[in-house]
Amino acid sequence: AVYFVNSSDHGVNWSLRSFIPWKAAFGDGDGPGEPTTTRLADGRLLCVFRANARAPYWKAFSSDEGHTWTDAVQMPTQWSVRPLLTVLPDSGLVVLTGGRPGINLWASADGGEEWARFNIA
Repeated sequence: AVYFVNSSDHGVNWSLRSFIPWKAAFGDGDGPGEPTTTRLADGRLLCVFRANARAPYWKAFSSDEGHTWTDAVQMPTQWSVRPLLTVLPDSGLVVLTGGRPGINLWASADGGEEWARFNIA
């Protein structure tokens, strides 16, 4: 599972906010793991994570500050290790990167639904 925790005292104490449950579709690999989360321009949260070293990433959305998440769905072509998400503030463009093999970058102009891939190394 991917767990989301929060602290209201600068990290002294932590509590479980929610989680994205493990499911058999993730396979028997090394995940889920390596989650990365960002706030989209429309206010929703997007979480992307690995479930298997040789399979595409998975993603889920939250519309309530991470208290609940949509069912995780596998992304069509985005795969690698160590995913990292960010949103460009002026355009709202969502950028996802991952490395090995090479360094890949995917960009989404529609809040993480459709992605364009760029191999940058």
